[in-house]
Amino acid sequence: MRRGSFKSSQTEETVSRGVTTAVFACIIVMVMLLCSCGLYSYPYIYAPSLKGGTAGTAQNYVHIVHNGENDPSVFRGYEIYYKFYASTTAGTQWYNDNKSIFSVKEPDYSALTAAGYRRCRTKKLYKEDTTYPMFPVPTDDRDDDFTLVIDFYPITDMNYTKVELAMNYLSDSHPFYRAVKDQHPDSGEAESAGGKPGDELYKDFNIDDIEYESYQDSDLPSGEVTLSLYIIGYGQHENHNLYSKPVWLGNVECWH
Repeated sequence: MRRGSFKSSQTEETVSRGVTTAVFACIIVMVMLLCSCGLYSYPYIYAPSLKGGTAGTAQNYVHIVHNGENDPSVFRGYEIYYKFYASTTAGTQWYNDNKSIFSVKEPDYSALTAAGYRRCRTKKLYKEDTTYPMFPVPTDDRDDDFTLVIDFYPITDMNYTKVELAMNYLSDSHPFYRAVKDQHPDSGEAESAGGKPGDELYKDFNIDDIEYESYQDSDLPSGEVTLSLYIIGYGQHENHNLYSKPVWLGNVECWH
């Protein structure tokens, strides 16, 4: 081989290595730009789990286990959403709604409201709104695996028609309510917000306050009804509201 040919081969090899190095450098830079350009990653809110299954025909209660893997500085507490179904078609209607809720990869509260579910309330007084979250969890307890319990006897047993439906956790009982439109401002309800047509009326979930006959509540279908509930974890990070995936608590047929 002539000396000139050897030098030419060395030059081509050097150029080839330089091009390869430049290509790899460009790829690394592009990956870094993609990772840092608008693709902000928020903390994940872990959903609770159920111990013993959902409430319904087999049992009158539900045990909800908090996930202690949640970041205590981000996680805040829980929200509950509800919907009444006509008892005769509750199974089919719920199945279709649940399919719609989980048709997206990361469903949150908006998927529940789109399916007709309503946010429960923990305040029952005029002009006293329920803040987020409905059920706050103290910071010191957020990384523990504690259990929340709902017993549905106030809506399934005629002997407890005046008892409020409540969430029990951390040694306390926290009642929650429905916010419906007051279609009958002169009906004598003490919780009426102002007493004008269109005002909200805060009602219990117990049998005594489920009126689907002469005074049809705006959140009730006609006839006998079944209550469905979902629970969802709530958190905050840098002024952004974060939610876990909803967890279905079951369908409970109301006493009639």
